[in-house]
Amino acid sequence: MAKFELFKNGKAAPILLEDNGVFGLEKMTGIFAKDIKRVTGVTPKVLKELPKDEFVIYVGVCESKTVSEKLAGYIDLSKLKGKMEVYGIYILEDVINPGQKILAIIGSDKRGAIYGMFSISEKMGVSPWYYWADAKVKRQSQVVFDESICRVSKEPSVKYRGFFINDEQPCFGNWAREKFGSIRPCPELYEKIFELLLRLKGNYLWPAMWRSDFTLDHIENAQLANEMGVIMGASHHEPCCRSGQEFQTLRRDNPQYGTDWSFLSNAEGITEFWKDGLIRNKDFENLITIGMRGENDSYLMPEDATLEDNINVLKKAITKQKELIAKYAPSEHPQLLAIYKEVEDYYFGDENTKGLKDWDVLDNDIMMLCDDNFANVRTLPDEELRKKPGGFGMYYHFDYFGEPVSYLWINSSPLTKVWEQMTMAYDYGIRSAWIVNVGDIKNQELPLSYFIDLAYDFDKWGTKAINKTDEYTLQFFNKLGFKDDVGVQAAELATEYTKWNGRRRPEALHHDHYHPCHENEARHILNRIYEATEKSEDLYQKVKGTDLEECFFQEVYYPVNAVAEINKMQIYSGLNELYAKQHKTKANEYAKLITECIERERSLTDEFHTRNNGKWNHMQSVYHIGFTHWNDEQCQLPISHYVNPVRDPRLIVSVVNQTDYTWAHRWTRHVLKMPLCFESNKLGEFEVANGGLRALEYHIDWEGDWIEITDLSTGETLSKNEAGRTDVSNNYKVKILKDKWDHKPNAMIRIYVDNGEVVADESENCTSVPVVEIQVEVSTLDLSEVKENCFLEGNGVISIEAAHCASNKSSKLAEYKEIKGFGRTLSGMKAYPQNIRFDNTEDAPVLSYKVFAAEDGEYTCQIYAAASNPVVYHGKLSIGVAANGADRIAVNTIPDKGFDPWKSASWRVGVLDNIHVGECKLALKKGLNEISLSAIDPAVVIEKIVLWNPNTEIRKSYLGPKESKNYIL
Repeated sequence: MAKFELFKNGKAAPILLEDNGVFGLEKMTGIFAKDIKRVTGVTPKVLKELPKDEFVIYVGVCESKTVSEKLAGYIDLSKLKGKMEVYGIYILEDVINPGQKILAIIGSDKRGAIYGMFSISEKMGVSPWYYWADAKVKRQSQVVFDESICRVSKEPSVKYRGFFINDEQPCFGNWAREKFGSIRPCPELYEKIFELLLRLKGNYLWPAMWRSDFTLDHIENAQLANEMGVIMGASHHEPCCRSGQEFQTLRRDNPQYGTDWSFLSNAEGITEFWKDGLIRNKDFENLITIGMRGENDSYLMPEDATLEDNINVLKKAITKQKELIAKYAPSEHPQLLAIYKEVEDYYFGDENTKGLKDWDVLDNDIMMLCDDNFANVRTLPDEELRKKPGGFGMYYHFDYFGEPVSYLWINSSPLTKVWEQMTMAYDYGIRSAWIVNVGDIKNQELPLSYFIDLAYDFDKWGTKAINKTDEYTLQFFNKLGFKDDVGVQAAELATEYTKWNGRRRPEALHHDHYHPCHENEARHILNRIYEATEKSEDLYQKVKGTDLEECFFQEVYYPVNAVAEINKMQIYSGLNELYAKQHKTKANEYAKLITECIERERSLTDEFHTRNNGKWNHMQSVYHIGFTHWNDEQCQLPISHYVNPVRDPRLIVSVVNQTDYTWAHRWTRHVLKMPLCFESNKLGEFEVANGGLRALEYHIDWEGDWIEITDLSTGETLSKNEAGRTDVSNNYKVKILKDKWDHKPNAMIRIYVDNGEVVADESENCTSVPVVEIQVEVSTLDLSEVKENCFLEGNGVISIEAAHCASNKSSKLAEYKEIKGFGRTLSGMKAYPQNIRFDNTEDAPVLSYKVFAAEDGEYTCQIYAAASNPVVYHGKLSIGVAANGADRIAVNTIPDKGFDPWKSASWRVGVLDNIHVGECKLALKKGLNEISLSAIDPAVVIEKIVLWNPNTEIRKSYLGPKESKNYIL
C-alpha cells in the first residue's frame, strides 16, 4: 500500500501550488501550510515549480496544466469536472519524476480545492474550532498517510450553506473592539470568520449588521471574502449589497438618496442608493438579497395599508432592483427573497389577492423561507411551488432578539430538534440555501457544526440517518481532541445541558415553571442537574492542566454549570415561595441557596472572561436571567422569601406531590389525604417540617401492620411510636404491604408533637396534644382478567411516553419512527415520509396504547406534541385519536382559530414552553382500553399521551405527569 510522508525526520513535504490563475488559492494554500506547522512545528515551502523532493503535496484545480497534461491518465477527472465544490485526494507514484510520490489535492473549483486542503488538516488533527474554541492542535513527530486518505468528495447537498452573525451586542461587538480595535468587524477578524466557515465546508455568509456595515466600514472585508472564496449575502431586510444601517449613515451627506426609507415617497433616492451599492460590490461573489422591509427590520407600510397595497409596492421595488442588478451587477448567482414575518402573507396572498408566489418574475430566484425565530420552520412549499427553478432556502435561528422573549446567550438548540426540522425542510425541497442565525458565534459551536454538516452531506446525516445526533456529538468532541471515555462523557454532558435548554430556554425560565410539588418535578430536575454538574466537575479535574482544559471549560464545563445555576436558582425560588407560604423554616435555607446560585453564576461568567489571558472577555455578558418581556430592561433575578419563625417548635406536615399542608393545633389542623394503589403506586411520601426556632421533637404512629414507613435521611424502617427530631425537616416514605393488608380502605398515620404546648379542651374535659393525621386511602385494581401489558391509572391519571406503544402499525404509505432524545422528556414519534398528509384513516400509520382505567367515564385526553408549525399556510397540526375501535377524532394540537406565529398568544406560549397540547374527551370503560393515534397532518411529533380521570382535578406541572406504571405480564 502506497504511503505518503507528509512530515518525517524533521522534514515537511513542500507544496506545489498550481492555481491556474484562480484568485485566492495562494492565500488559502498559505493557511494550509500554517496548519502543517501547527502539527509539525515546520512550515512547508509553497512553490510554483515542481521540486525533485521524494514527497510533494500538489494543490490545483481541474483546469490546471499539470492536471490536464501529467495527471489525467492516472485519475478519473470525470468525477471532478463540471461539479460544484468537489475535491479529489490521490497518492500518485512515478507519474512525473521517478521515485517521487505526490499527494494530489485537486478541486473541481476553488472551494473544492480549499475543502480538500482543510480535509487533510482535519486528518492531521487541526479542528475547524482551533481558534474559536481553543481546540489545541496536538504536535506530532511524524505525519504519514496511506491510501485510506484517498477519496473523491460528493457535491454538497445544499448549494449555499452558511451562518449569520447577528444580535452581536454586547458580546461579540465589545469583544471585537477589545481584541481587534473596532466594534465594527475588520478584515483581521473576518479572516478568522471566513476561515471557520470554509473549514466547516460552508460557503455563504451574512455579516454582522448591528452597528456595523460590512463593506461601508471596510471595503477590504468584501475584497477578502472574494479572495478567500466566501459568497457574501445580506439579511432579509438588506437588499442590493447594502447593510441595514447604510441608508441612515449615508443620507446625511448624500442628498441624492433622499431622507425617507420609502419606495412610495422616495423611490428615486432609494433607487440611487441601491444602484451605488451594486456598483460597489459588483466584482465580488454575491448572492444578492432583494425585496424590502421598513427601517430597522420593521413593517414596510403603515398598519392601515391593505394586503394588495403591500404586495404592489414590494413588486415595484423588486422590479426596480432586478433592473439595477441586470445593468450594474450581473451574476451567475440567482437573487434571493426572504419570506420573513409579514412577507409570508405577501407571498401567499389570499382568496382575493394574488401573492408573490404567483408572480413569474421571481421564478428563477431563491425563495428564502424562514422559521418562526424559535427554530420551528414555517409554511413549506407544496409540490407545485417546488417546480419553480429558483428553488427554496431556509433562514433558521439558534439566536433571536425579539418577542416574546429573546434568547441570545447559550446553545439552546438540541440537535434532535435541528435534525427533525431541517430534514423536514429538505424533504419538502428546500435545498438551494440554508443559513442560520448564530448570534455571536461563540456558544453555538456544536449546533453550527451540525447545521452545516447536515447541509453539506445530507445523505450521511439527513432523514435516513435517524437517531445519529449522539454519534455526531461524540464525533464533534473527538475532533476537538477529546478521546475515549473523556470524549464520551463530554458529549453526554453537552447533550444533557442542551436538553435542559430545549425544555425551557434560560432567559424564559422563572420560578413557577417546574412545579415544586406535583410529580416531584422540582426534585427530579434538580437530581439530574446535581448528577450532571458532579460529572462535569470530575471530568474537569481529569483534563485540568492539559491541552484540553481551555476547550473543555468553554464547550462543557461553563455551559453545564452556568445553565445549571440558572435552573437551580429558579427551582429553588419556587420551593422557597412554597415553603414560605407553608411557614416552614426550610424556606430560609432555599433563600440562601438562591443567593449562592446567583453568585456562582456570576463567578463562572467572570472566570470565562478572564481565563486564557482574557481571550474571550465580554462573550458571556449578555443578560440571560429572568426576562419578563422580549428585551432585557425588566430582567429580574429570583425573589427570595424569608420566614421569621416563632420561638417555639411548630409542626407542619405535607404530603409530597401535593400543595396541601397542615399545622398540628386543633383549631387549624385538617386531615391530609394520601391516595395509594397497590398496583400503580405503592409508595407515598410525607414531610415533617418545623416552623419554629427550637428543634421539633415528635413521634410517629400508624394504624395497621400493612403500612411500612422509612426515614429517607437514614434509610431505616421505623417502628411504631418511634421518636424523631428536626431543626428544619425530615422526609418519610410510605409503603403499603399487600400480603399484610386487612382490606380496610383507609388507615391513619399520626405525627405527635412531643415538646409542644398541651391545650385544655373544655368541651371534652381533657387535654389535646398537637397532632397531624394523614389518611392513607387504599385502592386496588382488578387485573385478574388482563391478558396484555398495559399502563395503569394511578392517582387519577394515566401518562404514557409516546414511544411506549403497544403496537406501531405501518400503512402502505408511511410508518411512525421514534426520534430518540427528542423533546422535553423521552423522545418523539413522527410519521415518515414526513411530507405526506393522511386524510383517510386507512392510509395512516397508527400507534396503539393499552391502558387500564379505574372507572367508567369521559376521560380528558391530552396529546403533548412538539411546538411545530403547520406546513400549510394557516393550516393545522392534527392527529387522529380513537378509543376502543371507535371512529377517530381529529385533534388539532394547536388552536383551531387564532394560532398565528409572531402574533397570537397560543404561539407565544408554545415556543416558550416548547410544547403544544391538544385535548379531547374519550369514553373509557373500567378496565382495559385501547387508545389509537393515527397520523393526519405532517409536522406533528407526539411526545406524550395523558388521560385524566373525570373525577380528578388536572394537576399543573411543566412536563406533565410522569409515566404511569406499566403492568407487564
